[in-house]
Amino acid sequence: MTIHLHILKGCSPAPLANYLKAPGILRLVGEQADTQARGWWDGERFCLLSSRTEVELEGFFLDRYEPTPLLSPWNKGCGFFKANDPGLVPLEKSRALRFERFRCGVTEA
Repeated sequence: MTIHLHILKGCSPAPLANYLKAPGILRLVGEQADTQARGWWDGERFCLLSSRTEVELEGFFLDRYEPTPLLSPWNKGCGFFKANDPGLVPLEKSRALRFERFRCGVTEA
């Protein structure tokens, strides 16, 4: 098996939003694309070791990635606008199987 080292320069330790991308990417790749994936910090960049190539990882995030249905029904509107949220409507209208759990979560919330 070939192992590929991916340097994720956009996942620097600061600011916080850039930092949080790294564990999120590692979790998603580890759960859905490559259970043997590993990650670590090397200075100002995050390194991802995976059996998946850059093209395969890109295809995973574009076509197969299933978003985690994290919604908070106790917050009014679940963090979304009440109607016609431009970030939510495309997911609600999508018939792609990979968004099914997210659609169910929105319906329940």
